[in-house]
Amino acid sequence: MIKTLRNLFKQDKEKFAVPKSVQAVIPLKTMWEDGIFLVGRNKYAKTFKFEDMNTQLGLRSIVRPKNPGYEHRKPHKVFENKLKQDFHADKVNQKWCTDFTYLFLANHEVRYNCTIPDLHDRSVVASITDRHITSDLAIRTLQKALDSQPAVKRGLILHSDQGCQYTSKTFVEFCESVHVTQSMSRMSLYK
Repeated sequence: MIKTLRNLFKQDKEKFAVPKSVQAVIPLKTMWEDGIFLVGRNKYAKTFKFEDMNTQLGLRSIVRPKNPGYEHRKPHKVFENKLKQDFHADKVNQKWCTDFTYLFLANHEVRYNCTIPDLHDRSVVASITDRHITSDLAIRTLQKALDSQPAVKRGLILHSDQGCQYTSKTFVEFCESVHVTQSMSRMSLYK
């Protein structure tokens, strides 16, 4: 149910204001307590409720597609959470984190971006976008990050979620081969 302006007005009388974007598009002349407002300057002015305004302006919401389906696989190995919500690093290249972002394109295609920021200054160390969300994409992004930071020493912690790309055998073995310590958040309850 869409709330009328009146309901919004009752909720917060002091902070209530018609959004600037609405004021810029429609010159609001009068607004009554029941949520009806007058648009226009002359006797041919119309009255609208907030519910009707979107229809009159031809506005519609854009519904973002759901995340593409994927298989839940049994993880090869899950690591303890070494960060324990401490997302601060005293030095550069001490703690990195990584995750995938879904990019929905206008032509309804999907791209997957894997990014690794440094938790010291929140700068992006490496980022790669691909058509497929795989452990290979995670490995290539981590390799790019390591290549861009030649001063990385043992003891680097890479924190991630428990996505199958980060728990796969190939990614775990790659991290071990380059002496990167993995850390993982607990599994989400909302799968």
